[in-house]
Amino acid sequence: MQLEGKAGLSILEACDAARVSRAGFYRHFDEHLPLQADTELRQQIQQICLDNRCYGSRRVIIELQKLGLVVNRKRVMRLMRADNLLCLRTQRSSKAVPSLPWPVTRESSMLKKMARMGSSWPCQTAR
Repeated sequence: MQLEGKAGLSILEACDAARVSRAGFYRHFDEHLPLQADTELRQQIQQICLDNRCYGSRRVIIELQKLGLVVNRKRVMRLMRADNLLCLRTQRSSKAVPSLPWPVTRESSMLKKMARMGSSWPCQTAR
């Protein structure tokens, strides 16, 4: 494996020159490499979300697949949540009910049902 920008200098030679153990180099390399990969992916996700504001993680994944990137949905969700790119749904407003000129109570609705049946209170029909 070669270091970037230095042709012909191997990692072993670079570690010897910097007086760093190879294990320490790889430990540092492994900790910081995923962050670099996340920044590239994060940039792609931000661009997709700016173009299409209502896209959720599933649609973003489809767009990333069209670009040739294979990414886990949970990873995309984590990055979108961290960047506050999630499309929040607004609550639908309830349908407006026209107000009635009289108060609607349980008794008034029961009286309407009785009037439709053609009788008054059930206790009055027993006579």
